[in-house]
Amino acid sequence: MKTNIYLSMCIVILLLNPCNTLAVTDAGLLFLLISASPNANGMGGVSVGLPAADPMASIFNPAQLGVFSLQNYYSIGFYPNDVQWLPKFANNLRYDCLAFNFGFNLKKFHQKIPIGIGFGYHTIFLDLGPQIITGETGPEPIGYLNSFERVKAWTLSFGIDYMIQASAGWNFKNIRSGPGLAGATVEAASGDPEINSRDFGFLVQVPLLKLTQQITKQNFLPIPDLKPFFMPALGYSRCNVGDEIIYIDAAQTDPQPRIARLGLSFNMGISYTKCPYEWRLLAFRWSTEAEDLLVDRHDDGQLYYRNNLGDIRFISHLLQGKAAPTILEKRKGWEINLFDLLFIRQGVHEDIEGRIYNRTTGRGIQLSGLFKLMRWIDLNVAHIGILCLPGFKLLFEHFDVRYHYAKYDAGTGHPMNETLFQGINVVIY
Repeated sequence: MKTNIYLSMCIVILLLNPCNTLAVTDAGLLFLLISASPNANGMGGVSVGLPAADPMASIFNPAQLGVFSLQNYYSIGFYPNDVQWLPKFANNLRYDCLAFNFGFNLKKFHQKIPIGIGFGYHTIFLDLGPQIITGETGPEPIGYLNSFERVKAWTLSFGIDYMIQASAGWNFKNIRSGPGLAGATVEAASGDPEINSRDFGFLVQVPLLKLTQQITKQNFLPIPDLKPFFMPALGYSRCNVGDEIIYIDAAQTDPQPRIARLGLSFNMGISYTKCPYEWRLLAFRWSTEAEDLLVDRHDDGQLYYRNNLGDIRFISHLLQGKAAPTILEKRKGWEINLFDLLFIRQGVHEDIEGRIYNRTTGRGIQLSGLFKLMRWIDLNVAHIGILCLPGFKLLFEHFDVRYHYAKYDAGTGHPMNETLFQGINVVIY
């Protein structure tokens, strides 16, 4: 019996990496390469080397949770509406993500233990829509399947804040490929392959200006209550390491899309420090990253895996963006932060050889920025005593709601064009 379920496979291959189809089709489970974070997607999808409180940031680099745990207690991120995947190609593909993190800094127990511990969970679901099963003798439907891809992951991460901030983390994932991707017969198509996987990552952030001021005893911005900051960061992750997946025949397994990512970022701006909180009046973040698929095949068809960075080179590929046949993609983007309230983002997601060029735009808004503005007015201008109201001081200092929006501009006719992400984060810090 025949079915059109292979359309789903073609869709995922087409959307994810048309820039290097030969390499990518050596692997299965390509939905694992989709960037879920609306925050990151507004900046071209950068997330590995850009520290963020976004709970979805740990999907591509679990070390993000370690840095998160140094300053935050809890966060949850979700889509208010499912993402319509490939809106210019199909209207029945839906992508959804939910993530939450818990963090605690042991420094709250003892000042000499500046270590954070983070625990997280995320789940991703890609609904590939209904599939029609037809018989061998004609096109008449004899049944239907609803194909999907799903991952559930648990994250463990540790961070340290001693002169610099550094963290390491692990994702432990369970992946299920639902009915419709298993084979060409009704019996095979009812299969439900399920495997385990894991990710590893590290992240280092250096408060360079702060350290320089401490060493030189120089104040680089001698203006009362204003403090400049400059924090470069470097991140690395290796994702999707684990069992091969069997769709039909155990002798014809497909590997997971094991991938290495290396990212670099710079975060700079001016903060207001008079109040007992840091209020970033103006900040600029920029990040770039390169990724390489670590799966290859010998001429005899045998799989082999490259280690660590694969063929990524820090200077030539990450900084200079030079072409290399084996480097899969690069991403870069920037963000402007106005008063911790409004965020403007742009980015580019492309393959090194220039066969895909996907521009992205994003916007964000944070409730905490409004709280900080209201508190500044209350303390310095109006003196209306809003902080004296029951619960308001606690709310102003420890609670935030954030909305992020991102949109792809891949060009007229491209199946990813006008893909829209919307996300809401709730953070307790």
